[in-house]
Amino acid sequence: MGNTETDSQKVLEDISERIKKIFDMKQSLDISDKISCKVEKHVLCWEVAKEYQKKADSLSFILEVICDELQKSLKDDLVLSLLVDNLNRRCDANRVNYLLGNFSKKDWFIEEYRKKVMKKYKLPETELLIHVSAMEYEKRFNKSTLCFFTKGLDKCDNKMLVKFISDDGPLLFATDNLRTIKKYMELAGKNNSLLISVCKKDGKYEYKMLGIVKNNRLKEGSVYIDIKSKLSWVVYRNVSKQQDVLLDYREGVFHIPFLEPKNEVSAQLSKLDGYLEPKDAATVKAVIECASQFASHGTGLVFIGDKGKNKNKHLLLEVDRLTNLKRARKIQPRQLDKKLIESSGVTAIDGAILLNLEGECYGVGAIVDGKAILEGDPGRGARFNSLYTYGSSLVKDAGKIYFVVAVISEDGMVDIFIPDTYTNVTSSDK
Repeated sequence: MGNTETDSQKVLEDISERIKKIFDMKQSLDISDKISCKVEKHVLCWEVAKEYQKKADSLSFILEVICDELQKSLKDDLVLSLLVDNLNRRCDANRVNYLLGNFSKKDWFIEEYRKKVMKKYKLPETELLIHVSAMEYEKRFNKSTLCFFTKGLDKCDNKMLVKFISDDGPLLFATDNLRTIKKYMELAGKNNSLLISVCKKDGKYEYKMLGIVKNNRLKEGSVYIDIKSKLSWVVYRNVSKQQDVLLDYREGVFHIPFLEPKNEVSAQLSKLDGYLEPKDAATVKAVIECASQFASHGTGLVFIGDKGKNKNKHLLLEVDRLTNLKRARKIQPRQLDKKLIESSGVTAIDGAILLNLEGECYGVGAIVDGKAILEGDPGRGARFNSLYTYGSSLVKDAGKIYFVVAVISEDGMVDIFIPDTYTNVTSSDK
């Protein structure tokens, strides 16, 4: 069998390398040499540099979950010896599954991580936060931020824009107080936070709504929950003037942002690389990113550019066609940027925006058409499905034009359709 301790060391080093690859830590934080494992009296020990716990709590939570689970498999001499003894008889996949245990199950891992985040920062029950993110105030949804803190109460008074006073006892952030919570979130608006103190009473945590404070005024020791849209929120901390996003909840599913270094918007935008010319790709990406950040109600963008000398030929034909059918409004070309989005309702009105590859708007409020030949997604709504269908109608001209269809949801989620999206469309369908 060889030297047991030497073999054990090799096993543990192999585990360390596998986990580093899984999380792609070198790409994310460039700390490939900072995380190591060693055998000390045949017990698995993890060494994590303290500076990285300060930089990213999300990383330390991930490592805690890994360590807790691995210790169950390699907790003493006997287990480790049995493991080494069986190495040569186990296939590689089985060995990894044995070592990682529940950790190899994504849903289990995310749930364990969620529990650690909520417990560490003494946050309310997840069910309450889901209820709060689902509520509307007088038939409208308001983006809000909740600021939870456990210390420094005496320093808050002079930072509050509005301080709540109640003669009937504390205003509690609790399940039986949902209507009041939503009212105060409406009062805070999207540029301020509802300030909530966390304290322990009779062995349980109590959450008191104190008032309204400007976003990010309480930077250290505070945790924020940003309600981005209906049933969509994120938990984050401000660390060294940067946001460390700990947890992301969207429509029933939790995500660990740290494990998604290439976020979903970036993944969608990467579709443009290799399809458009580099300069055009950079411009289109910048416009889509701008709209995803500042178009508060979401929007639809259709970029069209000819492959010939007259780059706007097909775009102008489409704008004229839809305008003549009273399905769009033709406008003087104007660059779509933050200033235009925030100073006008160009992204707020019904319909898509028609642009060239340089990011200039030629038509707004476009009710796009097209023959429904592909299966849609009824869970995504009219904007998504109509724009998806419109993209399929442009495929017939894919040899002559470039086209990019971008659907931006209210929560900033982005879906991009290019000709490759419709590879299953037959020639007869086109």
